[in-house]
Amino acid sequence: FASFALAPSEPLATGVVWTFILRAGLPSPETRRAGAEQTWKLGRVAPFALVQTQPENQLNSGRHVALRFSHSPAVGVETNFSEWLTVSPTPPNLRCDRDWNGTLRLRGDFVLDTTYTLIARAGLPAADGQSFADTVTRTLRFEPLTPRVWFPAFDAAQLARGGRDFQLLALNTPRVRLSIKRLDAHTLLHALRGY
Repeated sequence: FASFALAPSEPLATGVVWTFILRAGLPSPETRRAGAEQTWKLGRVAPFALVQTQPENQLNSGRHVALRFSHSPAVGVETNFSEWLTVSPTPPNLRCDRDWNGTLRLRGDFVLDTTYTLIARAGLPAADGQSFADTVTRTLRFEPLTPRVWFPAFDAAQLARGGRDFQLLALNTPRVRLSIKRLDAHTLLHALRGY
């Protein structure tokens, strides 16, 4: 058997149902020829589009906007993103980086209670040679993180000379009331089973 990797010499047009046709009589290295003609439907090429615009507010990485596209943007778009992407009002320290899967992330000092307008301009290039046909506008707003309380672990222990300090992270909570109960040997096993 012989295998081939085929790629178009230029990007396939969108909106067309593409079919791969292997013509009868194609010669092979064994001097035999392919039998009957064979066809495979490849489907349509989706146009390069902004699929999702997601403002994300995360505890350890701050606020950013994730831009997911139907195709990976061209390499280098993140370095000159201001040619193609505009955020208004512009947050201080606005920058762009790319994830391993082609998602662009706009990072900056975004604030809560502000409505941002994102504009992705026509001509934004994709890695496969396509580009945005039309300018796209999206409205963004960041939500505050939900109130939560975190402990660093399910259980913790200290040495006999420990400081009797246990870490606690309270997020967007005005007050936290914490009750601690020391369990004796008879109730410890039942408490652990409950969790």
